[in-house]
Amino acid sequence: MSQIQATEIDIIDEPDAKADGLPLLTIQQHAYAVNKAVRGMTNYAAYVDAYDCETKNRNTIDASACRLNKNPKVLTWMNHYRHNGAMLTAQQHIANLDRLQGEALRMKNPSAAVTAEVQKGKVSRLYVETIEISDSRKVSAADVAEAVASGDPEAVRELTNKLDSVPPRMH
Repeated sequence: MSQIQATEIDIIDEPDAKADGLPLLTIQQHAYAVNKAVRGMTNYAAYVDAYDCETKNRNTIDASACRLNKNPKVLTWMNHYRHNGAMLTAQQHIANLDRLQGEALRMKNPSAAVTAEVQKGKVSRLYVETIEISDSRKVSAADVAEAVASGDPEAVRELTNKLDSVPPRMH
């Protein structure tokens, strides 16, 4: 756990929270909200970073993180951060991946370094993932964006139904 150890009853009271009408959270709940909204962590990683999980198994952590992710108070804070530009920029994300890649190389872990490089390419939008549909038609993110941009709800519904009806095979 990277934060200061705290009890469940410790409350975070940010200076602007009351002015913005934000609810009070425990230190752990606030850490989870920051991890999710600002740092872009998965539910699992955000929870493990915010809470003491030494004696918990993966299923318990996943269930707890899922409940926390649906908590109205936590959601309010995550939305607050997202709407106020607190999310990582692509440049910050790439800088973090650069740092992690350097650490992986120093630790003689080329696999992790390659993974970081691929992730940097994804953040930079050098890779486009497509999903192959059973009718041999490929749908890209551009197809989805075009359907959404068209404003035609029927086109979006049709494309969504095709995507939902077939288990995807990622390329």
